[in-house]
Amino acid sequence: MRKKDFVIKSIIAGTIAGLFLGYLFKYVEVTYNIRVYTLLLNVDFMPIFGNYHYPETVEFLLHLLISIGLSIVMVYIIYIKKYIKRHQLIVVILVSIFIALVYFPMTVLSNRTPAITSVEALVVWIVGHLLFGIVSASLYLILFKNKKI
Repeated sequence: MRKKDFVIKSIIAGTIAGLFLGYLFKYVEVTYNIRVYTLLLNVDFMPIFGNYHYPETVEFLLHLLISIGLSIVMVYIIYIKKYIKRHQLIVVILVSIFIALVYFPMTVLSNRTPAITSVEALVVWIVGHLLFGIVSASLYLILFKNKKI
């Protein structure tokens, strides 16, 4: 597969999975008042970004850039290791769950996010990232079908 196709398909998958996660968390926050969308878009803890207040659109675009970057990295890992399809799903889900663990430092380092003791927020955050992994892996299988990534 050409490098350009590899990158474009990774960007597509990262964008779709990132949109899915963002809209899911926005729905949960608006409907149930669990501040997972705020947590997802939170940049308070980042030294450069934390000094400014950005509009929601800018924060969402930052989230999408992170999602795209993660997608490229996950596809690259799968490509380098030449995982079979069953293992690809496992790798992507494990990486997504690992990423979900940033819940703890992000909640400690920000005033806008849910309390670190919020069980509801933690469960939604982990389940949402697990679903992000499943969506990502499914997109990889569709976009890179019948080809070793």
